[in-house]
Amino acid sequence: MSSGQRAALELTEAAREVAEGPTFASGLFMGRFELAKIRPFPMQSAEDRDQGDAFLHKLESFLRDKVDPDEIDSTGEIPQQVIDELGKMGAFGIKISPSYGGLGLSQTNYCRAAMLLANYCGNLTALLSAHQSIRRAAAAHPLRNRGAESANTCPG
Repeated sequence: MSSGQRAALELTEAAREVAEGPTFASGLFMGRFELAKIRPFPMQSAEDRDQGDAFLHKLESFLRDKVDPDEIDSTGEIPQQVIDELGKMGAFGIKISPSYGGLGLSQTNYCRAAMLLANYCGNLTALLSAHQSIRRAAAAHPLRNRGAESANTCPG
């Protein structure tokens, strides 16, 4: 191992988070189910919920009025007008900052949108899920930090 590799390994090990005792997950591994070790589930703030509700209302109305999930399943194609409308409402950038053309909603609201989509059309769920994760990981963060401004906007 080179000195550079050794230094990188030591830095990684030094940054490792050390638990102060058995964790919930380590207890599961040992056959113990200790609910007291889980922190209380964080509650969504009223403001965050209101922002999500506004988007979810639009999304639900659109799904109900303009999307035929059976047709999408049978043809294997998502109509271009459905994709265009999802883009116009910001569904391809749910978690992307508004400064880059997204909606800037929270992870919780993204999960709520995914649940709504999954109850209506699995194909659209997969389409939008891919755009949230791939776009965010592969594009939004690196481009925000190092890329050209023109490449940082969401489609729509």
